[in-house]
Amino acid sequence: MPPERVLTHPVSSSRALRLRPALILLLAGLVCGLACAPRTTTPVVAPTPRFPEYVFPQAPAALGNTPSSGRVTEGWQLLQGGQIARARRAFAEASRREPSYFPAMAGAAYAALAAGEAMASVDLF
Repeated sequence: MPPERVLTHPVSSSRALRLRPALILLLAGLVCGLACAPRTTTPVVAPTPRFPEYVFPQAPAALGNTPSSGRVTEGWQLLQGGQIARARRAFAEASRREPSYFPAMAGAAYAALAAGEAMASVDLF
């Protein structure tokens, strides 16, 4: 009895097998690209400020628009939205970037005051 001939790969699947490595590489590249992309968060602007008595630490025009000024604005919006821990991180990052940028320190002082840490806020002011 002659052995039966068994097709291991139908003709239609041979094209799929050739495209599979390219598809895997494309998918891996897409996943890596998305994983490495910078994460951006948009702070929620509170309709009513949580701390309306606090004065925004505006930098003088002489300092110009620095990288830290954006983080201070973001931290202020977070603070006014009641997200004190996130606001403190934003002010701390702005202070690390530019240690002499006083609006970041003032914002950190307001955040400490909002957290109920009056003595820490005095040290920061």
